[in-house]
Amino acid sequence: SGDQLFCREAYVDGDAVVAHLDNVKDLIERLLDGPAQLSRFEIHGPAAEVEKTRARTATLNPQFFLREEGGAYKLVQPTFKPLTLCSLMPYFTVKDSAAVKALMPRFTEATLKEEKCLFYGWNVNGDRLHCQEAYTSAVGVRKHLQNVGPLLSEMLNGPATLERLELHGPASEIKALREEMDAFGTVYFTTHGTGFQRYEAKPPRRERTRAIREVVRA
Repeated sequence: SGDQLFCREAYVDGDAVVAHLDNVKDLIERLLDGPAQLSRFEIHGPAAEVEKTRARTATLNPQFFLREEGGAYKLVQPTFKPLTLCSLMPYFTVKDSAAVKALMPRFTEATLKEEKCLFYGWNVNGDRLHCQEAYTSAVGVRKHLQNVGPLLSEMLNGPATLERLELHGPASEIKALREEMDAFGTVYFTTHGTGFQRYEAKPPRRERTRAIREVVRA
């Protein structure tokens, strides 16, 4: 996005994050030794997994966003695919914590019904709230925005304010979404062609049903 470069990456647990940082240590040092400077570094995940990364990432001055409630993601498969998914990255400032906590599981339950959603969950850093979410395409993003539109209006009508919204994805998918996304003041990051992804396009029906039941039970 202009002169900003963002690396979208996700790992199965905190140990895998540490292993990755060890793996690319020399490359990170070369990148920061002149070609670029680090403007922000965030780690999002469950508290126990984030804790595993603290010592290894201390020199990168990270911000930690801890998983606030369950969420769901689709099954990993060991195949290489070009990076085509679209990530929505909204950051909120919380004004009414109780109201926001009541809304989060409602967002998740609604989103679990969307077949084009790859992962979805809420992470918290003090009074900052972040939704970690990705979709198979622009169509998935559009359907999600339509699906949770009333909930988003409820969220922004007092409990929280939208601090920042980013959309990461291929140029063609971003172009398809600009009309509805511009209204949010969205910052767009266009996917570079060298990325990859591993995911199931659609989980088994029984897995989705079980995930929905778990959210309802919570």
